[in-house]
Amino acid sequence: MFSVLTLLKPRRLVELGVHNGASFLAACQAVRHLQTESECVAVDNWIGDAHAGTHSSSVFSDFRNNLAQYKEFAGYLRMNFSEALPQFAEGSIDLLHIDGFHTADAVRRDFDQWIGKMSDQGVILFHDTNEFRSDFGVWRFWRKIREQYPHVEFGHSHGLGVLVVGKNSPLTKSMTDTVFGLLSVRANEFLQVIFGNVGRLSWAPKPVASPPPTAPAVAPVDVTGLNSRIAELEHQLHKYNKSIYGRARRSIRRIRMRAKGSKST
Repeated sequence: MFSVLTLLKPRRLVELGVHNGASFLAACQAVRHLQTESECVAVDNWIGDAHAGTHSSSVFSDFRNNLAQYKEFAGYLRMNFSEALPQFAEGSIDLLHIDGFHTADAVRRDFDQWIGKMSDQGVILFHDTNEFRSDFGVWRFWRKIREQYPHVEFGHSHGLGVLVVGKNSPLTKSMTDTVFGLLSVRANEFLQVIFGNVGRLSWAPKPVASPPPTAPAVAPVDVTGLNSRIAELEHQLHKYNKSIYGRARRSIRRIRMRAKGSKST
């Protein structure tokens, strides 16, 4: 989103299908950071659908609270896409993000209804071009429509199609370089690698490793007491060797040793 806003500097950005606003708020953040003179409009009924599920009331309230920081250039229309059409003049939108109901018929209808609102610099983003589950049909429509316009396609994650519908779009200016123009095959492959790898990075803070458990403290050895104990044991051993029991044991040991010696010879 930062990249496309850097290149286009759109005068008006419209997103169809907002949910919690992750991509729309990213666009608002980019507008503020890049200081582009862009108007950002989010369109959604915030009710939900068969693909996104039914939204709780907190989804819209959280989005509205997060959007408040961008109120000087961003707003929303809480209505269906077709109901919002009269709010925009023909040729007044530079960047349109289609991310509503994801069947092929729904995406085709959104494109057909809104293409007339696009300016001669227009670019349309299609989310979920790489989503093939259930009745998701964005990929079907994308594979047909991309044959009619210059485009950039990102296949990682859920997929994103970037369709250049305006003949004077800043993205088409680089098409004169057929070797490595921005929309050339080589550039598309290069962008796939760059954005694909960046998309796989995890920006979540790494958990701080807990310090290893402290080893239980070892009581200091009482060297004085140990020496006394050794001396006591040595004294008792000496007394035993001098006693009758000690002398008898040594005598028995000598007899055994002699017996072993005689057997070995």
